[in-house]
Amino acid sequence: MKILVNILILIRITSGMLYDGKYFDMKDRIRAECIIKKAMSDYKYLGNNDKSVNGEPCVPWIEVTESWLPTASDSQKMKKQASESFHHSKCRNIKLSVVNPMYSVSTPSAIETGIPSGIHGPWCFIDKVGTNGTESFKYTPVTCFNYCDETKVATDNEKMRLTENGYAILKQNYNPALLDPIEKLFTEYQFGNMKYYTFKKSREQPPQYLELRQKVFIALCLVFCVVIAWILSCYFLKKHSQKLHQKKQKALEGFYESNNLADIKLQADLRREREEA
Repeated sequence: MKILVNILILIRITSGMLYDGKYFDMKDRIRAECIIKKAMSDYKYLGNNDKSVNGEPCVPWIEVTESWLPTASDSQKMKKQASESFHHSKCRNIKLSVVNPMYSVSTPSAIETGIPSGIHGPWCFIDKVGTNGTESFKYTPVTCFNYCDETKVATDNEKMRLTENGYAILKQNYNPALLDPIEKLFTEYQFGNMKYYTFKKSREQPPQYLELRQKVFIALCLVFCVVIAWILSCYFLKKHSQKLHQKKQKALEGFYESNNLADIKLQADLRREREEA
């Protein structure tokens, strides 16, 4: 009996090491290690992965958009999605419009094409020169997840065991009650401006905001310096005025001490009589 218990305990401890599959659950929008083939185009990933399948760091979405938007045509600007203005660089399954200049961009050696259409699952842009056949771009789209080996994929039943054996428990960064059933209720939908759904850290703020904040800080510093200068000038003027007053008082006291007041009054009366005569 003890031997059986020990075997069960050993299996329990080493279960995470024995399992060599990768985790994927269609309902889990945050944590994924791979994606099954049939779910690639429909899986709405909202997790924190910001690297390509080859480990290349992703570029913030807004940075890519701002690289082509100034020279874009009116039709291209009208088709720009709010999600293309993300200030983060997380992988997302954004489906770009066919008129978007980045829609058909890829590298000459790319095996997969049409990544911005979303058919290859969550993706992002990397800082690597790509082309759409006619012109070159600084950035190129890449996929973020490989296909799962469906004979080894860990499903929802494996989640608890994997978590107990070292997987991090990630907090949801979206409202599942709102987003999970939305595809069943609507065939098409827009989330609007993404700034209402994302929290941007200070280092992820747009350059215009940081520049404005810097100008406000400089202006406040100038106002502070002016106020301090005004207070100091008032203080020194008051000190100077007090010194002049004290000096005048001392001069008067010295004058009265060296002269007889009666003689001064008599001389003043005589001077007045002469003037009247």
